[in-house]
Amino acid sequence: MRSAMHSRSTSATPLCVETLEAREVPAIVLAGTFATLLLSRIAFLEQVGLGLTVGVLIDTGLVRPFLLPAAALLLQGENG
Repeated sequence: MRSAMHSRSTSATPLCVETLEAREVPAIVLAGTFATLLLSRIAFLEQVGLGLTVGVLIDTGLVRPFLLPAAALLLQGENG
C-alpha cells in the first residue's frame, strides 16, 4: 500500500514543476502590465492596478507552485 501511494504522489509533481517557468513568466508580465495602472492620476485605476498586481503575484508565487500541486496530490489520492 505504501509503495502504491509513493508512486502516485510522485507522478503529479514533475508535471507541475516542468510547467512552472512557462506559467511564471507570462504572469509576471501581466502583473507588470497591471502595475502601470498605478501611474495613472485616477484613484480608482490606481486601486484596481494595485489589487490586480498583488493578486497576480500571489497567484504566481504562492498558489500555483505550492497549493496547486498539493491539491492535485490530495485529489489524486481520493480518486485512486
